[in-house]
Amino acid sequence: GIVGAAIAADLAGGAAATGLKVGLVEAVRPRPLDDVLGATKPDPRCYALAPSSMRHLKRICPELDDARVAARFHEYRHMHVWEATSRSALAFHADEMPGGAGMLGFIGENAVMQAALFERLDALSADPNAKLKLYLPRMLAGLERLSGGPEVPYHDAPMVAKLVEPGEAGAAAETVTARLVVAADGANSNVRRSFGLGGWGFGYSQRALVCSLRADAAADGAAMAT
Repeated sequence: GIVGAAIAADLAGGAAATGLKVGLVEAVRPRPLDDVLGATKPDPRCYALAPSSMRHLKRICPELDDARVAARFHEYRHMHVWEATSRSALAFHADEMPGGAGMLGFIGENAVMQAALFERLDALSADPNAKLKLYLPRMLAGLERLSGGPEVPYHDAPMVAKLVEPGEAGAAAETVTARLVVAADGANSNVRRSFGLGGWGFGYSQRALVCSLRADAAADGAAMAT
């Protein structure tokens, strides 16, 4: 996903200075950036990014500055959010924000960001100074913390991850040892389950329709959500 890919790119990009060895586990390789940019329909899954988040992403992923990629990110200056069954609404305007940034942020497609980040990760994995290894396609089959001995605090003991290819649960697992594991594997996190950490949630008993619309006129910096 985007969070794990961004963290890996950030850490691997500074590996020459920090000496960190970075590994990224991903079950499915995203489509190549050229394929995503050449698609006739945009990805309906989009994100609203704050200006500071966009600056950070561009710092760790220069591919986002490519003119073709930049054209898929659009500034918005005001946002209006409402619900069909309520008279209440929320409105945000850039000119009312402290500092007068002139915009609230950017709207960007999930597929474009993911493809750009993985193009950066491929470049870093080919750079010996970056010390990045991509475990792809792989998924986590198990995770446990080794005993570091009586003189090593529990939280400092290394962890061993068992990785398998998707759909090959019974196959021999590849083992990777790490002192830090980032659980950026979504709501149904295998990392969380491996450590017995619980979670809770509930359904909204609602259905939603996600679609792309072609407007008769330019949005003029507006973002709307219902």
